[in-house]
Amino acid sequence: MEQIRGSNQLVLTVTCLICLWFSVGISSDSDPLIKPYVTLSLPSKDGLVSSVQNITEVEWYSHVQNSKVPVMVVVITRECEPCRSLLPTLSKLDLEYKDQFKFYTMDADDGPTITDIYSIRTFPTTIVVKNGDHVAQNAGTEPEDLYYLVNLFL
Repeated sequence: MEQIRGSNQLVLTVTCLICLWFSVGISSDSDPLIKPYVTLSLPSKDGLVSSVQNITEVEWYSHVQNSKVPVMVVVITRECEPCRSLLPTLSKLDLEYKDQFKFYTMDADDGPTITDIYSIRTFPTTIVVKNGDHVAQNAGTEPEDLYYLVNLFL
């Protein structure tokens, strides 16, 4: 009897996952505002969840320095709770300014040279680069500061 109950639970779980996958796939394609919220609800391998791409020091020059649009990079650490609090705001900005601005996160452990170059000692720290030039830097966790920096450099 226990074996039958266990297999029924497995079938029910698999069915639910298939339905969820199907509905999320349709919803996120038909409504671009749903995608970041679905993404934010899913676990990630490093515990930080966001629809914004995390870059490494190696990718810095190709993604940030050579970008034709302004770029905002929030330098974080995996253990930092205030860093996590900015991720939903960063995801919203990424949606709102998709073709006008690029948004990335970078873990300080993945970019020790970058953190040294920009003298980053506090996390999170936001860096804005426009036309390859470092134009702004701000330490802190206020979402309004991110919006201010985007509007300042559009």
